[in-house]
Formats: sequence, structure tokens, C-alpha cells
Amino acid sequence: MAVSEEGKIQYLAKTAEAELTFIFAEAGLSTYLQYKLAEQGFNTARRFAVIEDTATEARKVFQGLL
Repeated sequence: MAVSEEGKIQYLAKTAEAELTFIFAEAGLSTYLQYKLAEQGFNTARRFAVIEDTATEARKVFQGLL
């Protein structure tokens, strides 16, 4: 079942750290991508920060998740 835009926003509000959603929004990530990352357990700035050492390596991780 597809989750509505409002459902995604509510999920993010309940599960993701406000600092992280702010960073995502400032970076221009869509609600859909923020939701998908939170579903995969990336719900704190600290967890997100330690994914990989470089942006290139992090992109490879995200491409595999999304």
C-alpha cells in the first residue's frame, strides 16, 4: 500500500531526528527520499554522518538502498 505524502511527513516526525530532517530539507531532498532513508534506519544525524568517508562512497551505499 502506498503511503501518502502526509503519511510520510508524519512518519518522519515520529521517527527521524529533527536536525536530520532539517539538513535533508536544506539539501533539497524530497519527502519521498527522506522517508525511504528513515525506513532504512537513517534517522539521526550521527548515524547518517558515519555512513562512509567520502560523498562518492556514500552515494554508492544510497543507490543500493534506494
